[in-house]
Amino acid sequence: MIKYQQIASHIKEHILSGEYKPNEQLPFEKELCERFSASRMTVKKALDLLVAEGLVVKRRGSGSFIKDITEGEIQEIIRKKQFSGLTNTSLGHEVASKVLDFKIVNADEKIARTFKIDNGDFVYFIHRVRYVDKEPIVIEKTYMPLSIAEGIKKEDVNGSIYNFLQKKLGLKIQSAHSTVRVSKADEFDKEYLLLMDGDPIAEVEKVVYLENGRAFEYSFSRHRYDNFEFKAITVI
Repeated sequence: MIKYQQIASHIKEHILSGEYKPNEQLPFEKELCERFSASRMTVKKALDLLVAEGLVVKRRGSGSFIKDITEGEIQEIIRKKQFSGLTNTSLGHEVASKVLDFKIVNADEKIARTFKIDNGDFVYFIHRVRYVDKEPIVIEKTYMPLSIAEGIKKEDVNGSIYNFLQKKLGLKIQSAHSTVRVSKADEFDKEYLLLMDGDPIAEVEKVVYLENGRAFEYSFSRHRYDNFEFKAITVI
């Protein structure tokens, strides 16, 4: 990952977590250069990226400041981040996949109902373990209808499926309905996520929708308890 994107991602995380407050001044470029061991041009590109995303404003002669964005804007940024997939939410880290199974199957009644297709229609089944910096993070079981995601190949499954869908197929992801549960690690979790008896697991059942409202992904993911974080914005 390009250096300026890593720096921008680091600052963004501090903004979204509330560590950097609205209207707070960021360190000057010289200090950021020293902190990230980067050139002034690299830091400038990182700040320009944050300005383009609407998170930072530059004031001539004064420096860069955190934009006073609304809760709705924060929610939209987090929503986009959650839908960008593990590869894009782990900028600056090595992301890899171990594909346990990848095949075309017939949709059962529940899957057909989720995708609003006929029983027996073809869907992809993708079963893989995802790694960040060589550490196992999550086991995923994903279903996608061939009628929407036609053309997925093994090399696409090894990388970011969302990048394939958005960049190669031109699909636009809009929203997701997620249910989060907590359970104990089973034998499969212990083998592939390197967990112990009694360790907790966060399981997320998720249906993801395109901007036209059509469901294109139905998935179950089981996350290591020490690498799982779910963010949400509640407006009272």
